[in-house]
Amino acid sequence: MTTREVSRAFGVDPSTVRRWIMQGKLAPALVTPGGQYRFRKADLQIPSPTSEPPAQAPEHQEVS
Repeated sequence: MTTREVSRAFGVDPSTVRRWIMQGKLAPALVTPGGQYRFRKADLQIPSPTSEPPAQAPEHQEVS
């Protein structure tokens, strides 16, 4: 999978995927001679479209 394909699968911008790589949160299976990243789908934990969405964060309350 390309960086763009991974970004679409996670619902983020491709720059976010590149940032995850630089932060060590995601490791590509291969880096091409041109410096492009390639990923194996089996190595990624992509959320299922049928899974429940994450819980909403509680709303902030103003303190008077």
